[in-house]
Amino acid sequence: MYTSNNNLNYLTILLFTLFTLFGSFNVLCAPKTLKQAVLDGINEDRTSRNKPSLKASSIVNIKQLDAKGTYSSAIYEIEFTKKKPFICKQFKDAEQFENELWRLRWLRDYFNESDEWNFPFFLPHFVKYKGCGEYVDENNQVKKLILLEKAEGICLADLVVDHVFQNETYLSWKRVGTELAKFHLAFGEVKGNTYVSHTHGDLHFSNIFVDDFNLNFIDYATFINSIHSKQDISTDLKEIFGYSYKYYTDEFIKNIKNMVYRVVNSFEVAYQYFKEVVEEIQYIFSEILQGYIDEFSLKGLNVNIDDNGQAKLTPHPVAKRILKLAPISQIITIDSFIQATGKKVAVAKTAPKPALKVTANAAPKPAQKATGKTTPKPAQKATGKTTPKPAQKVTRKT
Repeated sequence: MYTSNNNLNYLTILLFTLFTLFGSFNVLCAPKTLKQAVLDGINEDRTSRNKPSLKASSIVNIKQLDAKGTYSSAIYEIEFTKKKPFICKQFKDAEQFENELWRLRWLRDYFNESDEWNFPFFLPHFVKYKGCGEYVDENNQVKKLILLEKAEGICLADLVVDHVFQNETYLSWKRVGTELAKFHLAFGEVKGNTYVSHTHGDLHFSNIFVDDFNLNFIDYATFINSIHSKQDISTDLKEIFGYSYKYYTDEFIKNIKNMVYRVVNSFEVAYQYFKEVVEEIQYIFSEILQGYIDEFSLKGLNVNIDDNGQAKLTPHPVAKRILKLAPISQIITIDSFIQATGKKVAVAKTAPKPALKVTANAAPKPAQKATGKTTPKPAQKATGKTTPKPAQKVTRKT
């Protein structure tokens, strides 16, 4: 009996030792630097496409961006000597990494093999998958990475902030709706009183970039859901006219409320200021909505979109839609003003919109992935505003 127990103990120790060594082996096999992990990931992908490998000297800089995503713990921009920059997403957990990696690789192969995806230049561009890798950080933890090309243009979430707080507009907001409609119409079909098509699946403002020519989509792993079974276009429209509109007219206002209270002298001025901000946001979303509806009308389809983004086809033309204003009185209250400032509420005879310089910290935006931005050609809203200034960099929190 003693010998049997002894053997069992030896076996237990042996198995434990092997398990520990195997775990250590995985860590030891992972590249020790972020740069090496990025280079290995890129070259593995290039080799699979019969392209020559890059040298380490081709990577000139890796900088961490002030941005995070729902599943990413850090986002880096990779700069090269002769290539356009890449974006590197570092994931919080291995399971989510594997899930997104499988989807992106599947979509990459599908895009390459399917004639359907030889997009005309005017349709949205999906940023391309460029590889994956892993490295060991300073805490001896293995970190998983996915590499993507950097989106061209300016993030739509940034453009909203520039428009609302700096009175700067670089594009026709209607154009955004028009190009989204073209995307849905290019691959869609009528199904009863609905319209189904390929859909992005997570199409909030932080995942749309706008350049001189078209829209650029990021974070589109959910796009795979509509490949074999086309989805109701409401899947995308709910993200824009439901989630994004509610965010900007509700949470966005709450996030900057105390900052504005500290600047203005009276509650009435603050209230008027926020009312005008929400009206500007309402204008932006109404223009996008109208551009979308008008493009469908050109194809002989009348699509009605309610305040939650639910789309239905109708037999009659759709009248010009104006989205509802948010209930400002529920967000901006006298009690909240007193609590934030300690000031007595003074009644203002007039309530002009105060001149506020909004900083990045004062104007947080919804969760988003960071990529670069170039400046599209200016296009002003027809309100008699002066020519917009060059785009100012607004740091996004994600």
